[in-house]
Amino acid sequence: MPVKKRFIVLIAAAVLCLATAGVLAVGLWFFTATGTTDVPGMRVYRTDQVDSSHAGYRRSTMTAGDDVYINDYEEAALRLVNPDPETLFALKGNFGHSKVCAIAGQPTTAYVAGDDGSEMPAFVVYRHNGQPPFDWRSATFREMTLYAPRATNSGLKTNDPELLAEVVALLRDGKPVDLPDISMADAASMVTLDMATDQLPGMFFSPVLRNGPDGTLYVAESLMYDPSSGPAQLKANWIPVSPKLVEWLQSK
Repeated sequence: MPVKKRFIVLIAAAVLCLATAGVLAVGLWFFTATGTTDVPGMRVYRTDQVDSSHAGYRRSTMTAGDDVYINDYEEAALRLVNPDPETLFALKGNFGHSKVCAIAGQPTTAYVAGDDGSEMPAFVVYRHNGQPPFDWRSATFREMTLYAPRATNSGLKTNDPELLAEVVALLRDGKPVDLPDISMADAASMVTLDMATDQLPGMFFSPVLRNGPDGTLYVAESLMYDPSSGPAQLKANWIPVSPKLVEWLQSK
């Protein structure tokens, strides 16, 4: 795996707190001592990665013949409801192989979960190139959950349509402000708003939250990776949250 991609995967795992799991034997496949997965007769997707047309993102692809899956800007804010899927669909990798799993509620012709981790599993969402990107701007969300393991109110939920619509409006129309970049060490302290919609079974749209230097709360659609600084940093289009969202976030 390219070094840049490995950093991005580790960041995503920290920010979204993806669960890790032990080895699970399924049918004929097995793990070697290096973590490589092999399944006789299983389809294998060749992987590639290039800079995205969207600044700060990378475009990863899995390809087998004419079959192509993509992880790019449009998938950066998508999080699996089950971070450790078990239904093996295919394998991916140009040398050692890792798992590609089906996502509950999704046909494999739409979305799958690819393990982009190295030593630990870290599944991310891949979209089939025949599937239109998820458009969060026009989606109808039914529930939002605060995912903040260090907070006492982590797991806080709302199905208030006005509040859900307000989050979408903030991300769509809000004016970003300049904030200091985030270090790798600080990534684990960030939290997400896991937004569920019937238009995206098995996944959340998960914008991220952070505190500014003055204590103001900000929200962003997704994180961008900036390797140009040393050490590499995280950045985003940070938008101040509304009083209504602050009130909900501070409730018990």
